[in-house]
Amino acid sequence: MLRRAPVRPAVEQPQETESIREAEELCRQRRFREALGVLNRVVLRDPKDPAAWTLVASAHFGKNEYAEALTAAQTAARYSCDSEPLRMATAALVALERHEEAADQAAQAVRREPHDWRNHVEKARVLVKLEGRMAEARSAASVAVGIAPHVVTPHLVAGQVELAAGEIEAAAKAFRQVFTIDPANPAAYNELARLHLHGPPAGSAQRSRRWSLSRSRG
Repeated sequence: MLRRAPVRPAVEQPQETESIREAEELCRQRRFREALGVLNRVVLRDPKDPAAWTLVASAHFGKNEYAEALTAAQTAARYSCDSEPLRMATAALVALERHEEAADQAAQAVRREPHDWRNHVEKARVLVKLEGRMAEARSAASVAVGIAPHVVTPHLVAGQVELAAGEIEAAAKAFRQVFTIDPANPAAYNELARLHLHGPPAGSAQRSRRWSLSRSRG
């Protein structure tokens, strides 16, 4: 999971700047071990460098080392005003199946940058996994769509959340909205095809009834 390093508020020294660029290029080439070697030297010189710690987290994600990615992302978050490290920490906690903690981290990202649609998307993706928090997940997805109505991802996530809630018509509407932005979007086609073939996720009788009604109207 390659992430762009946040801009540091302080002026970096040329050596650190060059090292960060080298590490970014190594991550793009999926040479994560080499990237970590470069970044370890950077954080030894400056242990409060959020850009370096963000890239450390990216490199560990690339190696599927989620506990290490979490530590690096949370370190970056302590020294950055950007919400990207918090989103990375959220993703790491999800990968570690620590969903309650992931929800708390996602909420921190929203508080830090409430106008960034990516934070609300991440929050929705986490909350939908937690029992009893579906209404919050739907609200977060709706906020993301409101902030970025011309971006594909909020509509896709809104559809996935509505599908998980058993709101079949709302899910289909969200997926179809993607085509007004990207007419050939494969993810939306796949979601609609899956919805047509398999119906809603297993759940309550109410969900099954909504699906039956939706199918009869189609």
